[in-house]
Amino acid sequence: MTEAGAADGPHTNSVVARWEGGWRCTVAAGGFDLVVDEPERAGGTGTGPMPTEYFLAAMASCYALALAWAAGKRGISLPGLQVAGRDKPLSAHDPLQ
Repeated sequence: MTEAGAADGPHTNSVVARWEGGWRCTVAAGGFDLVVDEPERAGGTGTGPMPTEYFLAAMASCYALALAWAAGKRGISLPGLQVAGRDKPLSAHDPLQ
């Protein structure tokens, strides 16, 4: 990086979660307020994605952006690129249990 583009130090991201009662909170992140909640069947109000869905969204979007960036550096176009993510409960046969 050139001296003109050098940063003063490492870039740090941070978020602040504000609990709003029950299973709901609002998270301030990058100038945006994200609502995090659980579905009604789990005791929440169903007014926002569950924490696991935000986690999966972060992982899938990070991977999609990295793939698009790497492909673009090589002159490769990826029209319609999609990255899916899903959670899977551990089974009784899972070695992590």
